[in-house]
Amino acid sequence: MEISGFLAAMLIVGYGIYRLVLVRGFKSKCGWLDIDLRSSETRQKELQLNHELELARLEVEKLKYGAVVLEG
Repeated sequence: MEISGFLAAMLIVGYGIYRLVLVRGFKSKCGWLDIDLRSSETRQKELQLNHELELARLEVEKLKYGAVVLEG
């Protein structure tokens, strides 16, 4: 009886940790192992922000090269 109670407590704790990971979002990459437990909305938002960051970086490069052309 004691072992089944302990097992039930461990299952409840394990389920709680599992739910916490899912709610908080989890992404990990270690070598060839890649774990992504985030929602699809979170992944889409990350892709959108990365795209906007890349566009801003390209705009800065464009302005930098424009300044070099004007100097020369």
